[in-house]
Amino acid sequence: MQDVRQQKCLTHLIRNADEVAAVLQRQPGRGELYGQRVAQVFRDGIRLHQDVTKGVCTREEYAQQGEALTLRLDALLNRAPLKSKANERLRLGILKQSVLDRLWRFLKDPDIPPTNNAAERSLRTVVMARKVSQCSKNAVGAQTYMRIKSTVETARLRGQDSVAVLTGLMR
Repeated sequence: MQDVRQQKCLTHLIRNADEVAAVLQRQPGRGELYGQRVAQVFRDGIRLHQDVTKGVCTREEYAQQGEALTLRLDALLNRAPLKSKANERLRLGILKQSVLDRLWRFLKDPDIPPTNNAAERSLRTVVMARKVSQCSKNAVGAQTYMRIKSTVETARLRGQDSVAVLTGLMR
């Protein structure tokens, strides 16, 4: 599983950094600035990806600005330990993902989205069905529903008839 290349969702990382900043904002000192700065780097990354996707910037500009983003984040991550436990936990968590090359994959390949919004939207119907039905009655039922839903969604994304795919699997 370690060989799987993945892009961490920047929206989730922004949320984590914003939460740390919000907690520290209520405390004396300037600890909230760290989370705010980290979140801003990731927001700028999402904005940059949107620019290249819309054709606002060239691939060369994208690469140059991506390099600048990487340097900004490296400066925030590769530093002395932070005084605040929350900030240090945030720094170490993001640093781990950086070392595993999971933060900036979309900068190397603009076809990779910097967030997993599309995946979460596709799961929304599954979550809603689970809430409406008060969950599955047993693990087998939950697993069966998950497999059917996954097959149907994959067929839809491939432009296939989901009923035909399901029927073919039953044979």
